[in-house]
Amino acid sequence: MTPLPYSVERYEEDFPDQDSKEHYQRLLWASRRVLPVSDELIAKTGGGGAAPYAAVGRALIEKADLLLCVWNGLPPKGPGGTSEVAALMLEKGGLVLWIPADGGATRLVAPAPLPRAGSFRRALHEALAADFERIARPEAMRVA
Repeated sequence: MTPLPYSVERYEEDFPDQDSKEHYQRLLWASRRVLPVSDELIAKTGGGGAAPYAAVGRALIEKADLLLCVWNGLPPKGPGGTSEVAALMLEKGGLVLWIPADGGATRLVAPAPLPRAGSFRRALHEALAADFERIARPEAMRVA
């Protein structure tokens, strides 16, 4: 599923140039299912100009066990940013693979406490921990 902050047509207005719009169209074409987030989910994020984008982040992690994120390591600038979505994923007990935007080593950020022994998430954590350095949740990975 590809969640969008607005309708397909409205979201296209956010892209500044023709190249960006064409790239957006190619990504839409490659998506199996495109679904703008619901007004109900937007309302749950507290409203405001960033609410539709924050709702996309919540939709992404709603049914996920693992989030892959490219993040610069900086604190959130507002709702819906990478650090907030990652923090929400950890709060729901999911796992985060952090790919540093500066090209550093990918790290596994697991919730504390770890998922329950014998659970799918625990097995996933153990498998990923064999290949990636496990770190505690960075201070800047928090809800805005």
